Amino acid sequence: MMENIFILPGNEQELFNRYLDNNEYGPLKERLELVRKALSNKLSPDERNKHGLNVGVHELSMERKELERKIFQMALKSFAERVCDEQRALCEQGFWQAPCGKEAEYISSAPVPDLVTDVKQYKTICRWWEKLSDTRRLKVAAMFANELGPIYGHDTETLERIYSRWFLLSLDGKQRIYHSWTTNEKQTSLYHTKARE
Repeated sequence: MMENIFILPGNEQELFNRYLDNNEYGPLKERLELVRKALSNKLSPDERNKHGLNVGVHELSMERKELERKIFQMALKSFAERVCDEQRALCEQGFWQAPCGKEAEYISSAPVPDLVTDVKQYKTICRWWEKLSDTRRLKVAAMFANELGPIYGHDTETLERIYSRWFLLSLDGKQRIYHSWTTNEKQTSLYHTKARE
C-alpha cells in the first residue's frame, strides 16, 4: 500500500495542478482564462460582450489579479486542509496505539505528514518497504528497534505493529533506515562476493 504523499510544490503552477479542485474551482479558472484572452485581444467583440469583458485594460488587469489571488488562496487552502486531515489521522492513530493513560503523550508526539520534495526517491523507499519479506522486515525492525519498536516474536501482531510504526515514522526516519539498510546490504553482498573469490 503506497502512502498518501504530499508533494511540496516547486512553484505556483505545480500547486494549482496538484491541489486545486477543478470541479469546485473550475469556473474561476475558466473566467481567468477568458480575462487573459481579453487582455491579449484574443476575444472577438461579441465574446467580450457575452462574458461581460467589454471594459478597459485597467479593469481587466484588476480582475485578473483578483482571480489569480483567489485561485492561489484556494489551492493553498486545499493543500493545507489535506495536510491537516492527515495530521489528524496520525494523531488518532497515535491515540489508538497508546497504552492506557499515555494517549496525550502519543498524540503530541505524532509526526507531521511527510512533505515530499523528491517523489522518485520517496516512491523507491515505499516500494522497498512493501517488497520486504516478513523475515527481512523483522530484521530491519531488529536493527532499528528505537524507531520500529522491540521484537518479542515473529507473530502476526508483531509484524502489524512494525508495519504501523513504519507509517508513523517521519520521512527523514524512513530515508535514514532505507539508506542504512540498503548500504549495509550492498556491503554485505560485496563482502560475500569477495569471500567466494
